[in-house]
Amino acid sequence: MSKSPRPEDFFSESPPARIIGTESECNIQSREGLSEYSYISAEAIAASGHNAVGEFFDNGARIYVDLQHLEVDTPESLGPRQAAAADMAAVRLLADVVEASGLPHGGLYRQSGTVIKNIQQTSGYHENFLIPRSITRQDSFRPIIASHLTSRVWATAGIVARNFQLSQKVSGIGDPPITSSYLRRTHQGRKPMAMVPSFENDQGTLGPNPEWARLEVRFADPSFSSTSRYLGLAATSLVLRLIEHHDLIDTEELINLSFLEYAASARKFSNDLSFSTVAETISGINISAIDYQELLIEACLELSEKIELPQDELDAIDPWLDVCDRLRDCDLNAGEYAGLLTLLDFAPRHRYLTRHFESKDLHSYNPNAVEANLIWDRILPIGGGLIYWQKTPSSYISEDEVDELLWSPPDTRAAIRGNLIRKYPNRIKNVKWASIDVEGKTGNVSLDDPYATSIKD
Repeated sequence: MSKSPRPEDFFSESPPARIIGTESECNIQSREGLSEYSYISAEAIAASGHNAVGEFFDNGARIYVDLQHLEVDTPESLGPRQAAAADMAAVRLLADVVEASGLPHGGLYRQSGTVIKNIQQTSGYHENFLIPRSITRQDSFRPIIASHLTSRVWATAGIVARNFQLSQKVSGIGDPPITSSYLRRTHQGRKPMAMVPSFENDQGTLGPNPEWARLEVRFADPSFSSTSRYLGLAATSLVLRLIEHHDLIDTEELINLSFLEYAASARKFSNDLSFSTVAETISGINISAIDYQELLIEACLELSEKIELPQDELDAIDPWLDVCDRLRDCDLNAGEYAGLLTLLDFAPRHRYLTRHFESKDLHSYNPNAVEANLIWDRILPIGGGLIYWQKTPSSYISEDEVDELLWSPPDTRAAIRGNLIRKYPNRIKNVKWASIDVEGKTGNVSLDDPYATSIKD
């Protein structure tokens, strides 16, 4: 039996696949007298053909009610490709359960922000990356991660605000961009771009090993394009590799060209549909979002020559660069999409909306434009985004991969949890990410090893 990866293995010449998961808060327009819990009841789960104990499913996922949202969390997945497939499977899982409930509703929606007139609200779509906690103490961690998230405009989904803007979540964020505190996470306009919860606050998720940590990216839009989801997760994991291997890469330029004001720069970039606007860096130079992304790609290419990257991350570097090249030729204002209509989420949404509304009518005070934008994000009944991307298959994520993860857990600790749920549904007393308590001989099973696939003797 091979040993599970340890935090120090991420600094090696052959680092392991990174465990990645996502969280989606989905809005259901419940009918009067029906609670959100009604749509995900034990009866609804059974009718959908899936198995669960409480909030946890035997495919490793979790569905529960969070602040009047239906939240679906993916299982712990190995690398960005599997994580992207699991994210797509999560959409189907939640839709299966809600539909199986047979209860009336006004629609189930998946987005990270809405704007109606001048009222802006953001909700949770989070990306979680397993990291060695020690890298959070490096000088390069915060400026590089924050600048990557500030400039990751190509991973946005698009939204109707005062006009069309790229990021659904940008109105909610503020500086400082990265925190370990939960205090700002619900404050509109002050939300962090990312969090690294303290060891004390994250043991229920990670377990008792203080050397592991979790980067929770909160400045993110959900995707219906599995290509965009894969590249978004892969790019962030690769940027983390740069910090984990800072001794092999000169990170000085990446730090010097990090942005002076992260939230303000992100707002500028989100409102620039020509992808050419610039923002000031700490060194006083003005650069664009694409400029910084290309600096990161160059560093990742250099690193790929010095260590053995996991294959799905290595495979993502060229298409990541291709996306940036296409963005330089893209101008949404002129209807020039540079081949992005089959790759990225914001492009077909923008084309759909501009074909139905003139620019003077494409704003959040126009109820018809708002409704069209929201219907694009609808999961149930199926809306424009899902219909479009189902007809535009990905070159990177197959439907077979999504189907498999809809019913079976990945080969991580999710497999242990899923197998116990399937085997002992009536004997399980409590389930958490990092433990599961089964009555009888099995007892309390610790899931503190995120890579373990079977119970240790």
